[in-house]
Amino acid sequence: NGLLDGQGKPIKDPFGEPKVDVQTVGWLYDQWEAADFPDPESLLPLNPTRRKKYKQVISKAVEYFKSTPVENLCQAEMDDFMVWRTKDATPQRPLTRACDTALDKLSVVIGWGIRRRILDVKTNPIIGRLKFTKQADVRHCTAVQPRSDEELHDIAGELMKGRRESQSLAFQALFEAYTGCRTIEIVSLRLDAQEGEPGFINWAINTLYINRAKSGVNPFVNLEQAEGNTALYDLIRAHRKWHEETWGADYPWYFPNRAGNGHVHKDSLDQALKRVTKILQLPHRTSHGLRAFFVRTARSLGHSDTEIGQRLGHRSGARLVETTYGEIEPNWIGKKIQDWLPEDPAEVAYKDWKVEPTMEPTCNLKLPINGDIKGNAAIG
Repeated sequence: NGLLDGQGKPIKDPFGEPKVDVQTVGWLYDQWEAADFPDPESLLPLNPTRRKKYKQVISKAVEYFKSTPVENLCQAEMDDFMVWRTKDATPQRPLTRACDTALDKLSVVIGWGIRRRILDVKTNPIIGRLKFTKQADVRHCTAVQPRSDEELHDIAGELMKGRRESQSLAFQALFEAYTGCRTIEIVSLRLDAQEGEPGFINWAINTLYINRAKSGVNPFVNLEQAEGNTALYDLIRAHRKWHEETWGADYPWYFPNRAGNGHVHKDSLDQALKRVTKILQLPHRTSHGLRAFFVRTARSLGHSDTEIGQRLGHRSGARLVETTYGEIEPNWIGKKIQDWLPEDPAEVAYKDWKVEPTMEPTCNLKLPINGDIKGNAAIG
């Protein structure tokens, strides 16, 4: 490209190099690996856990399509891949979902190549493909939700036995279950947020401001989940008390990470749930199951699908609730509010927790526990 560094050596142009005559899937994967496995969204290197997962999931697709030019990928090629990949399938393990997941990850790498102008193709050939997994075979999010309020608080209580990041994840889990928010909407909340910023609580109208993900349209979480229900208020008070005692008043994130230099990672809660469910001998649980828990409980309390959809902040509203979360289980109908959320989360879920002494927080922001009702610190 004609550019030289300070020592007169050629500089490699990341947008113009490397180029080859045939841009195969194997070649593209090598470029992605050479770039240190960048995150498709932030373009920063994946953390070790996500890197291992990506490599494991995508490996079969890369093996099969290694010599296939990216521009030649089509539905017929992917159908052949499915036949090859499922040759060892069984009724208990059909592997069709594994095919879909591998192709989805490959699509991410192709999207990265297009975004970085490494590939000559202008459109991703995998987007819009037919899925191999039957809708009926997809594990429903209701299958990975807590089965009761007691189970939810057992999980949170087990997380509170850990160190500071584990305790952050305990509160994150309860915030998701109490509000129906996605993990990506919750993790980046800040206690020092100003009006219009994620984490700002307007106590005059009882709302928490968040950035909605995907097709979200309602940026507000109503703190009054139902008349006479103070559970979400109590959770916020318990969280502020824990945050003050554990991190001090200077740290801005709702859910700090173990290093004390940012918020918890969006995948951390799922990893923690995998650990604690084994300890508690529970079935598989996920962070998205907490959203399903919120929907199921709200339905059992008599809220309409339209109202629930609005609270979830999803553009499709009632249709999302009806098609995604299914019917209410009979034993949930008629449950009282107090059976859903305890009056005092600090006492119910965390009565045995202990704070482990670790490194001091580094932020110098001053955040009083009590403050002006117009500010984010006023919790009464």
